[in-house]
Amino acid sequence: MITSRTKNENYLAYLLLEIIMVGVITFVGMAIIVFYSLGKSDNRRNTDRLEYLFDNPVVFGALCLIPTLIAVGFLLVVRNRNYIVGYQFDHENKLLTLQYRGLRKKSLRTTEVAFNAFYSQPFRERKVLTNQPSKGTSIILKDQNLQLDFVVNNFIWEQQPRERVGFLEELGRVGKG
Repeated sequence: MITSRTKNENYLAYLLLEIIMVGVITFVGMAIIVFYSLGKSDNRRNTDRLEYLFDNPVVFGALCLIPTLIAVGFLLVVRNRNYIVGYQFDHENKLLTLQYRGLRKKSLRTTEVAFNAFYSQPFRERKVLTNQPSKGTSIILKDQNLQLDFVVNNFIWEQQPRERVGFLEELGRVGKG
C-alpha cells in the first residue's frame, strides 16, 4: 500500500493555524468596515453612532465577532472531510484499497471497494478569505454512502508528487476500463 508520510501527523495544527488567520482577518476587516461605514454615515447625517460604539466596546466587539464566528464555522464545515492517506490498486482482483482519516481523528480506517462500485469526480473549492481552495478528486462509494477525498494541493501529499500523480493516473485508467 502506498501511504502518505503525514498520515499520522496532527492535522488539527494545520487547521488551527488556518482558523487563527481567518478569525483575525475577519475580525479586523469587520472592525474597519464598521468604523468606516459608521464614520461616513455619522458625517453625512450628523449623528453619533460611532461614538456610541466606542463608549460600548462590547457592542462593537459583538458586531465584529458574529461574522468572525460565521467564517470560522464555515471553514470548519468545509475542511471536515475524509482524507485519503493511502491507496493500493489490485488489478487482479479489481479492487481498490483506500486508507483514510478525518481532520480530528488520527485513527486510520481502511476500506476495499471493487472498481465498478465507486465513481470519482474532480472537485475544487472556492476561495474564502485567506484559505487556499482545495483541489483534487472525490471518490464516492456507491454502496457505503461514503465520500473520500484525495486532495492534491495540501500538506498530505505535497512531499510525494510521484505518488499523487500515480494515483490520479491509475484512477483515470480504472474509471475508463
